[in-house]
Amino acid sequence: YSDGVILRIANPGTTTQSIATVANGLRNPFRFARAPGTDELYIGNVGWNAWESIDHVSVAGQNFGWPCYEGWNPGNNAAAAPQPDYQSTAYCGSVGGVTAPFFAYAHLGYVTLDDRKGKACGGKPSGGGPDQNGSVLSAIGFTDDSSTTYPVQFKNALYFGDLLRKCIWTMRPPDNTPQNFAKGLQGGPVDLKAGQDGDLFYVDLVTSTVRRITHK
Repeated sequence: YSDGVILRIANPGTTTQSIATVANGLRNPFRFARAPGTDELYIGNVGWNAWESIDHVSVAGQNFGWPCYEGWNPGNNAAAAPQPDYQSTAYCGSVGGVTAPFFAYAHLGYVTLDDRKGKACGGKPSGGGPDQNGSVLSAIGFTDDSSTTYPVQFKNALYFGDLLRKCIWTMRPPDNTPQNFAKGLQGGPVDLKAGQDGDLFYVDLVTSTVRRITHK
């Protein structure tokens, strides 16, 4: 259980380098991004059978609970949900002080209310559900405040994308209520960055392209 960590390497390439654990208890921290102007990290933690999570690292050494915990505890988003397949192990009996996700969505659930209403990401006209093609939190990143065209809610904002749902959502921490930003992408986002003029750029794994989202 020593995997699933983010490490900080000081003085890389020298004889005085050192390694420190920034965060642990992560199943698959596939992407992470630093909040502009801070040392805080937001991690896109790819889940197992039930959840996808964004974990917020504000203090070095936080434990996010995997494999003993994953996702949100139903009815209490301030607590992490026990992972039933591992809870019976002796290891999980010694795990405490777990930090709940900043945001999480269930594989069988929608990300936003608009998704649920069928206006954005989720079920197809045939009636398929939100997880009909699978779920994976595959990209995460921030914009800055340099855009001259993005409305204020899209500046200094956190973005996250799902490769299989082919959508991107946004929120502005500390608010963790997402809203839809881009849907029906040709492929799927695997990296998100603020680029020229403050617009959001994303790498599309399926079409092997880098794409820019402008606002008019």
